[in-house]
Amino acid sequence: MKRIATRRKPASSKHRYRYTKVRDNRKHPIRGLWRRNGSFFGRITVEDDSGRKKLSWASLKATTGAEAQNEFRKLLIEREENRLRHIGRSPTFAEFLDRTYLPLLAGSGKKPDTITTEKGHYKRWRKALGHLRLDKIRPSHILDALNKLRAKRSPRTCNVALVCLRHVLKAAGHPLATNRE
Repeated sequence: MKRIATRRKPASSKHRYRYTKVRDNRKHPIRGLWRRNGSFFGRITVEDDSGRKKLSWASLKATTGAEAQNEFRKLLIEREENRLRHIGRSPTFAEFLDRTYLPLLAGSGKKPDTITTEKGHYKRWRKALGHLRLDKIRPSHILDALNKLRAKRSPRTCNVALVCLRHVLKAAGHPLATNRE
């Protein structure tokens, strides 16, 4: 009795939206290296802010398995040397300001009146940019907030507000901190 032929889905669609292990040329799985939708990911253990270890997925820019393996090795070396790039979602502007920057500002050695002035500017920036993640802040967001401020305040106040914003972005390692607008 003949079996009725049914149309099969292509083999690639079976594993398309799943994480699958990357294998070397001998078909052995490479530890910590995964593939999903044609992109490579490394699964790595990192410490969070409180010092607890957790598993994180790091996206890799490689296009082949060998490139991904080399990039993953570099990632492990960076982890050992404590210079690992941020993995996962970056904090919002408001979270970074409250948790990281303002405690640094208190111990910076600046005069109390300067700190009071800067905190006023940070309050305004928190209202304008606080909902955005640090890696999503663009020059257009800054210009919109500055244009609204220019309607109410003097140009000198706007310049001081921009300097204060640059302090926070520089502490966060944001690329806009070095650009002049």
